[in-house]
Amino acid sequence: MLKKLDSEAFKRQEARDYLVAIRLWTKCIDWLVEHPGEEGRIGRAFENGMRCLKHLGANHEVRIKFCAYLHRWQWQQGEFKAGIETLEKIEKIAYGGRLLSDQAEAVDQKGVCLQELGELSGAEAAHKKSLKISRRIGNRESVGMSMNNLGEVYRKTGRFKEAVEAFLEAERIAREAQDYEGEICTAHNRALALEGAGHLDEAEQLLRACRDRSRREKLWGEYVRSWEALANLSWSDENVRTAIRRFHRALAEAKKHKQEELQPEIALNLARLLLSQGRPADGIRALGPYRGDFGGFVRGHEYYGTLGDLYGEVGELGAARQNYELAKKHALRVGQKDRVAYFCGALADIHQKEREPRLSDAELKQAIANEEEPKDLTGAPACSAFEVGAR
Repeated sequence: MLKKLDSEAFKRQEARDYLVAIRLWTKCIDWLVEHPGEEGRIGRAFENGMRCLKHLGANHEVRIKFCAYLHRWQWQQGEFKAGIETLEKIEKIAYGGRLLSDQAEAVDQKGVCLQELGELSGAEAAHKKSLKISRRIGNRESVGMSMNNLGEVYRKTGRFKEAVEAFLEAERIAREAQDYEGEICTAHNRALALEGAGHLDEAEQLLRACRDRSRREKLWGEYVRSWEALANLSWSDENVRTAIRRFHRALAEAKKHKQEELQPEIALNLARLLLSQGRPADGIRALGPYRGDFGGFVRGHEYYGTLGDLYGEVGELGAARQNYELAKKHALRVGQKDRVAYFCGALADIHQKEREPRLSDAELKQAIANEEEPKDLTGAPACSAFEVGAR
């Protein structure tokens, strides 16, 4: 199947039938996505498709559609910087073709990518630009999306009052469009802003309302997310027992309502809570069933980093090292420089510990009896090679 598609795509490309060639390259990519292990060939297929695009001239819609397809794949792979470059191409094509809705969407999505990279000032500027375009052309759906994303920037920068106002406007727009799922999702974000502002009771009340409405509307994804958000809120309020119970309830509801894709994230938060309570072995057990679900996950560095912390706490340095290495690889891929530095520090700590000689019980007792300090047999400094931040 792939060989036939690949051959026909090349044939059409060489014959300068670029429109058909792009469609065939898209089919090749679809096939490759469904058959993992062919990431390199996916990249080459996209490159050939992009070469075809250069010859399509004023066919703006096809060019935008293929670039958007490329961006979706880059997003799934956590390649946010490359995704931003693709979105800037879409913005340029859309502007040239006077396709302002597409331009607004590309600029807004660029802001989301910048949020993932922690570049919040750039993200704010992108969302505001998108909002200006969407309001000018009267696209209410895009206005609502940009307001929600702008609210996230405000929340992440501690401007909680502005965040709440932005989320309320986005909720109103979703309500007018009878987009109940979008309304509930934005209300979740508003609850996070209320939590950040210290209004925990109000946040709890809002999340309970989201949970109950999601159940009535049979929006099971939002229903499960409500339970997870309530668990996180209990954790913030230092009500650990309730938080653990709610995390387990969220996992059970996800399984019951066939929302298994939400389980890894819930388990990750549960494991972190257990780690904070000095229960690393329980945290490892909580994450264990979901190891294979984080391979291509954009937050893979958080999963493997948490496992590294857990194994380090139980003294399994080999397993901790292995997971920190994977975490560092994922963090490098998605441009999380601060996390890369943290994982490098954790690996340095492990290296230092593995170099320290182990005294036998008899040698330790003799040193204590002689009131001597155990000798440093390696000649290495007592401190780590460089200071590591608190984990």
